[in-house]
Amino acid sequence: MKNKNSRLSKIIRSLALAAIVAVTVTVAAAISGAVTLAPLTKNNPAPSPQTIWNITQNILNLQVRQIRISGNHHLSTPEIHNTLAVTPGDHILRHNLNHLQDRLHTLPWIAGASVQRELPDTLTITLREKQPCARHQHNKKISVIDTDGHIIPNIAHENFAHLPLLVGANAQHGCQLWNHWTKLLNDTPLAAARVSNRRWNLYLRSNVVLMLPEQNPDAALARLRTLQNKHQLLSTLKHHAAEQNHSLLVDLRVKNRIRLRGFKSNEINSDSAGAVAAAAAAPAPDTAAVSDAANNDASNAVSHTLTPDTQAQN
Repeated sequence: MKNKNSRLSKIIRSLALAAIVAVTVTVAAAISGAVTLAPLTKNNPAPSPQTIWNITQNILNLQVRQIRISGNHHLSTPEIHNTLAVTPGDHILRHNLNHLQDRLHTLPWIAGASVQRELPDTLTITLREKQPCARHQHNKKISVIDTDGHIIPNIAHENFAHLPLLVGANAQHGCQLWNHWTKLLNDTPLAAARVSNRRWNLYLRSNVVLMLPEQNPDAALARLRTLQNKHQLLSTLKHHAAEQNHSLLVDLRVKNRIRLRGFKSNEINSDSAGAVAAAAAAPAPDTAAVSDAANNDASNAVSHTLTPDTQAQN
């Protein structure tokens, strides 16, 4: 009696396992499009044993034959393949998609990644890479940062010399201000330095430095742009600095006043005198009032080697 119960128990377990396999195969086949789950009718009979066998074989033979990758501009295809560690011929259900996405996020350029299966044989990889915005220099170290001000690790900044340079502690937040400054100035600065973590200096071509106020710098830049449009002030200052081969500080920190420092008033020719006079009550520039440190700051800032602690005046 005991042996009969044991044999009956084995038969029941075998039938239950067969039922589970049949359901799993049918559902997987439906997912793959091999069959359609629908009520069994005369017009839609149950699959034959041979059909179920063929479907089972197809499912068991699902292999990765191609990996489609999109969205990579800085990352190479071999880098992505090496990180995924998926070998052609692997069963397509072998790899956990979340684990594959986690592997992709270990790459320094990746901001977002999606991995999907396309049965019977394809993995689709959709990437979103970080966007380099600027170079950030702090404590003599230069890094490439993205549009959120975060450092993109293990990236050679020499390959991104075309990007603007932001100098100083917390200067990386200037990345979001860069296009705004460019629009206000109608000009593209070479670099921007954070001074005492409270205001900015903008370094233009020809060694012209704009010293922005701590409060409402937009108004100061708008005033300078108005003077440029009416009197070509900025163009004149750039030309003068280049011609004299020295630095010129344009101090915008006092409301409604623009102070020019770095050259003597009698050095300004008659063509530029009107423009300087239009700087609204600016005092006569006095070269002696400009310290050597300030001049050094203005000239060294665009050499990409300045330190924020020794740069322009507060």
